[in-house]
Amino acid sequence: MDPTSTIIHLTYPKDMDDERTMLMLTTLLAKRGAEHTPTLLRDVFHTTVSFIDQNLLTYVRHLVRNEMD
Repeated sequence: MDPTSTIIHLTYPKDMDDERTMLMLTTLLAKRGAEHTPTLLRDVFHTTVSFIDQNLLTYVRHLVRNEMD
């Protein structure tokens, strides 16, 4: 198991899927970074969006489709 998966499984309930957990951790990290250093907000936002696009885009699309049903 890679370190990211280990952190995910230690941080959130086992019944929560990895993609949702990763999305929650990503947005929480971005929020905390922006709160801590507001001058970095633009960089934090772009880095977060890039990470989601590269790693979680399919999952986010699935969430959006399910919300519209």
